[in-house]
Amino acid sequence: ARNTQIIIQEESELCRTVDPLAGSYYIESLTDQIVKQARAIIQQIDEAGGMAKAIEAGLPKRMIEEASAREQSLIDQGKRVIVGVNKYKLDHEDETDVLEIDNVMVRNEQIASLEHIRATRDDAAVTAALNALTHAAQHN
Repeated sequence: ARNTQIIIQEESELCRTVDPLAGSYYIESLTDQIVKQARAIIQQIDEAGGMAKAIEAGLPKRMIEEASAREQSLIDQGKRVIVGVNKYKLDHEDETDVLEIDNVMVRNEQIASLEHIRATRDDAAVTAALNALTHAAQHN
């Protein structure tokens, strides 16, 4: 609760305008930025041949990794404030356990799970359900 005002001030950047909600011009400009960025991402995916092909090519993963690296760089340089991380730190913090995740193992487990599902499912029922879904999407 002590840091709520600091978090709102520093992380949301609402104090960069006198009255961020007055006429909502500031909020609208932020919304416009999000829309522009989303459209650019959608265009990249379309140019890659659609989402399935983009995933096969590793495009979403690469985009996430690049965005993460950019954001971390801003945090490390102090250009992006994260209260308690790079500004307004506590004098003493307890050690925090960090969960280590083996992404290769998780991926392999997911692949094995999908292979099991595909091997044991009723293909006729799956085809019928997909056809019904396609029909509903095209005619509604």
